[in-house]
Amino acid sequence: MRAGKGSNGGWPVDPRALLYGWFGAGVSLVVWAALLTAWGMLAEREPSAAVLRTLALLSVALGGYFAGRRCRCRAWLNGVLTAAGFCLALTWLTGGIGEGPWLWLRALLFLSFLGMVGGIIGGLKRHTG
Repeated sequence: MRAGKGSNGGWPVDPRALLYGWFGAGVSLVVWAALLTAWGMLAEREPSAAVLRTLALLSVALGGYFAGRRCRCRAWLNGVLTAAGFCLALTWLTGGIGEGPWLWLRALLFLSFLGMVGGIIGGLKRHTG
């Protein structure tokens, strides 16, 4: 198997890109939480579960974007691994698999897809910007 273009014959997964993606996803999740908390306190409302879920999914896609922008090759793979690692971290922080392993696996696959799309967009932005 030939090495990817720009990888210098190295491993296709860049650990620094993964850390950058996880950090970006975590920071964006904290920023969304702070903004939602401030909005909830000012408006005296509680955000819906759909808003919270949407912002968490956006954070995963942003993490994939940051990882794809940072890596040297195979941005989609770095985005997938960033999303999968972030999903595992969120699973650990929230107390494990709640409803069942099949629902968790479906969520993991969907988050990995979002990370892949974010990684692809980040990789394209790296080459054009």
